[in-house]
Amino acid sequence: MSAVRVLLVDDLDAAGAEIGDARDRMQALRAAGATVRAVAFSRAPETEPGARVAGKARASQRRSAPQGVARLRPGAEGYAALGALAREGRFDLAVVASAAEDGGRLARALPRGLETRRLRTGFAPEHGWFERLRAGGAEGGRPAVVPVLSGSALDETLRRPRQLPLWDGEFVLAPAPLDGRAGEALLDGFGALARAHDQVDLVVLAHPQPAWERGARTRGIGTRVHFVGPAPRQAEWAWWSQASAGVPAGSDALSGGLLLRALASGCPLVAIGLDPVPAALGAWLEASELALGPRDEAVAAALGRALRRDAAVTEAIERGRAVAAAHALGTLRERIATALGVATRAAEAA
Repeated sequence: MSAVRVLLVDDLDAAGAEIGDARDRMQALRAAGATVRAVAFSRAPETEPGARVAGKARASQRRSAPQGVARLRPGAEGYAALGALAREGRFDLAVVASAAEDGGRLARALPRGLETRRLRTGFAPEHGWFERLRAGGAEGGRPAVVPVLSGSALDETLRRPRQLPLWDGEFVLAPAPLDGRAGEALLDGFGALARAHDQVDLVVLAHPQPAWERGARTRGIGTRVHFVGPAPRQAEWAWWSQASAGVPAGSDALSGGLLLRALASGCPLVAIGLDPVPAALGAWLEASELALGPRDEAVAAALGRALRRDAAVTEAIERGRAVAAAHALGTLRERIATALGVATRAAEAA
């Protein structure tokens, strides 16, 4: 009998996600024995620097793929095209890879009669997820480790062991645009840190945000906060490897791949318990024993501990490296097959 026919629908609208991640998931499903048609949704232009760099560096891996990933843009036209493809393709199963817990708008665009499974690929701004995460823990209120990285992989192809310094001095890295209460808390906390550490800067991997630049000037740290633009994959690796600490402080979804690259680089992460994405990330770090300190620790104090690299921070860094290693690209096929039951379905079809 023929292999299981799978429609992979990949949502790439999360910080740190790119088209190569969708190709990795497609190839993992094929390696598990499925016949796969893949569609990726992203608002990023097809010529974004990260895609060009990734495509060049990983051409040897991608050349053998019998079919690439079709790209659609979020919106009524793209969702309609997805629905038509799902109805006409005679698929046995649809897999929605998304940071959203329920698959978001992409899952709702699929026909009702098509069996659909979700594959988590990161942290999304879903109200109530943080509370559900904490409520799902074992005795003592310890939060459960939710498999938000089941569809993510650590691909070190673009990692360079030796890099020229990107910055003159120490810096704290915000990997995505600042937003919400977490962004305000980061500026406040960094402002307090800056008064005690006059050689530390805050680098934000986002285009200039005038309102937040004004906020930095108001706090007296205007010359210490720098918006350097989004980083393609290879540059992102370099930023993580040289940062003294990382602080996601925005409302956008955060990809699991970005988190894995931070952990693999040995960058301690400070999660601010405000707003859905940073709060959920903080709960996941705590459940995975990767948090630097108590959830209610002041941002400035947590950043100070990250800069000092005390014993607790060093231990958290080593645990983070182990988590990243467990999610290496070579393990993606087995993890996806286990999460979705694709290998079992393929065996039954055979």
